[in-house]
Amino acid sequence: MGGSALLGTQERALGHAAGNAEGTCGQCAKAAECEAYIETNRERMRYADFRAQGLQIGSGVVEAGCKTVVAVRLKQAGMHWTKDGAEGILALRACILGGRYEDFWAWRSESEHAAAA
Repeated sequence: MGGSALLGTQERALGHAAGNAEGTCGQCAKAAECEAYIETNRERMRYADFRAQGLQIGSGVVEAGCKTVVAVRLKQAGMHWTKDGAEGILALRACILGGRYEDFWAWRSESEHAAAA
């Protein structure tokens, strides 16, 4: 079933639950809340369109990226970090992995010169 058809099916089920159970239980309020959420966010829920464009719609890519950037660097044996230290090293690691290491140093040099002036 495509994303639009599935979304429509979910909306009908939620609308039915909200309409038929009104005032009888806490579930009707939750169904109405879900229905309102879907309606409000419909434009961002075009999953079939996004997939057709080759875009990722799951969180797996982001989670793998977090593991690569964060966990591999910060969670080695015996390491302890302050918040500032961790943020700094992660910024550098993201620049290195993203091929923007030189851009980072150019930006930092410009920032230091601007602060000194």
